[in-house]
Amino acid sequence: AVLVLIGWAAQIAIFQSVIPGAVPMKPITALCFLLTGFALAIHGRHLRVSQICAALTLVACAITVLEYAFLWDFPLERFLMDAVRAAGAAPVNPRMSLLAAVAIGLAALSLLLLDWDVKGWHPAQFLNLLGSLIGLVGMLGYLYSVPGALKNDNWATMAVHAAMLALLLNVGILLSRPTAGLLAVVNSPLAGGRTARRLLPLALVFPVVIGYLRVLGQQHGLFGPNLGILLVAGTYIVVFAAGI
Repeated sequence: AVLVLIGWAAQIAIFQSVIPGAVPMKPITALCFLLTGFALAIHGRHLRVSQICAALTLVACAITVLEYAFLWDFPLERFLMDAVRAAGAAPVNPRMSLLAAVAIGLAALSLLLLDWDVKGWHPAQFLNLLGSLIGLVGMLGYLYSVPGALKNDNWATMAVHAAMLALLLNVGILLSRPTAGLLAVVNSPLAGGRTARRLLPLALVFPVVIGYLRVLGQQHGLFGPNLGILLVAGTYIVVFAAGI
C-alpha cells in the first residue's frame, strides 16, 4: 500500500497497477489497506487506536458503497488523489472499486467485532471468509484472463494487488484468533480437526490449479467446454475421494 502511494506521487506505473495497462489501485484503496493493516498489527496492544483506525476505514468503505448505490460523488477520493498524484499527470477516476470497498469494509468491521462471541460462534470469522472470497475471485479473474478484468475500471474490477491484499488481510484477521469459532474446529486434535487439516489444502489449491489447466487446454484447442467440465468434475471426484 505504501508503494502504491509512492507510485502515484512519483508516477511509477508498476507500483500503481503491477501489470502494465491493468487497473491501478487507487490512493483511497491503499490508504484503507494501510489503516486496516495497522489496526490489525496493534490490536492486541492498543485496542482503542486499533478500533479508531478500523472505524475510519469502515466509514470510507461505506461512503464508497453509497456512492455506487445512489450515484453520489464525495470529494474525499478526489482530494486524496490530487494530494498524492504528481503534477501534470493524466486524470484518473479516483473512486475505489466496489468489490475492494466491500472486501476492506468487511475486514474493518471484523476487527471491530473480533472478540464478539455469540454462543461459540464468532461473526467476525464469517465476515473474513466473505472478504477472502472476494479477494480470491478478484485474483482468479486475472489468473483465468476473464474478459474485462484487466482493462475495465468499474465497480466489478479490482487491481490485482488490491485483490491479493484483500485476501491476505482477511485471512490474517481470521488467523489472529486460531482457537476461536471455526478455527477451533480446524485446529482440534480430534478426528474432525485432523480431517479438516488434511483436506483444506486440497480444497483451496487444487480447484485453482485444475481450473487454470482447463482454461489453458481450451485456449489451445485440446478440448471443448463440455469435455472440459467433464474432465474437471472427474478429477475432483478422484482427488477428494483419495484425500478422504
